[in-house]
Amino acid sequence: MKAALAPSLALMLLPVPAIAVPGGAIETLPEGHYTCSTLGDATGAALVHVPEADFRTRIASSYEAAERRGNYLRLGDRVTMTSGPHRGTRFLIDSNGFLQRLGPDGTGDGVSCSLGVPPGLAPTEDCED
Repeated sequence: MKAALAPSLALMLLPVPAIAVPGGAIETLPEGHYTCSTLGDATGAALVHVPEADFRTRIASSYEAAERRGNYLRLGDRVTMTSGPHRGTRFLIDSNGFLQRLGPDGTGDGVSCSLGVPPGLAPTEDCED
């Protein structure tokens, strides 16, 4: 003989509509090497490479930097490195493949990272895809 489902269990089995995540949809970044730089000045290079900020995105919201792996969370146009060598670093996505690093106050700190090597920055072995 079958036992009747308890009312609370029956309610849990009903389909539930998806609820929007605060901050935007959960997504991933395009895979590849992100080269980070700051703006130069009129007396030198247009961009100055910041190699310690570089990272390479991998599958499943993971990244690699300094020969260590970590994970990130992308919600809409915001990215937060949640573990690994850049843990706590946050970015604003300006466009697909172009990120602006955010400081503790939530404004840009002058470092931007682009997928590949940006124009104006001489490629190095570390920056090649």
